[in-house]
Amino acid sequence: MGSRRGDVWEAADLMQQMRHEGVQPDIHTYTSFINVCCKAGDMLRAMKNSSRDEALGVKPNVKTYTTLIHGWGRASLPEKSLKCFEEMKLAGLKPDKAVYHCLITSLLSQATVAEDYIYTEIMRICEETVECGLMVDMGTAVHWSKCLRKIETTGGGSPLEDFPSRLEFAQYS
Repeated sequence: MGSRRGDVWEAADLMQQMRHEGVQPDIHTYTSFINVCCKAGDMLRAMKNSSRDEALGVKPNVKTYTTLIHGWGRASLPEKSLKCFEEMKLAGLKPDKAVYHCLITSLLSQATVAEDYIYTEIMRICEETVECGLMVDMGTAVHWSKCLRKIETTGGGSPLEDFPSRLEFAQYS
């Protein structure tokens, strides 16, 4: 983790140098910086920079939100992933397959220890994915299946008996 922390400091220095030289970072630069923060587990810095970027007129795009959703999932905070997802939709952005993948994976990763609302959200997001006509690729389906098996074997909270049948409606690519 030390090297990832170093990456954050190096990236922050580069961002500061760009600003000092009058180069305004664009959304891709900001998203890359947020990604470095997320990978290092520094979600506080990621969110702080996201807020600052918006104040400077750089609006997050779908990739930025996907990065934050994934970061919150890695930090084992699925409720924050959900909040980012809802903020993204309120901003008028349309979630893509990567967003849904990161969000459901985040929720499933905590399903064995989560409160009941996590199960409700898993089902809601799964249904929304299907309603949007997004295809679930085989890798994603296998990953979700492994998470479900883990939930079953550890006796996690509420049952997700309907989850596999709802995935049947999705098309596999």
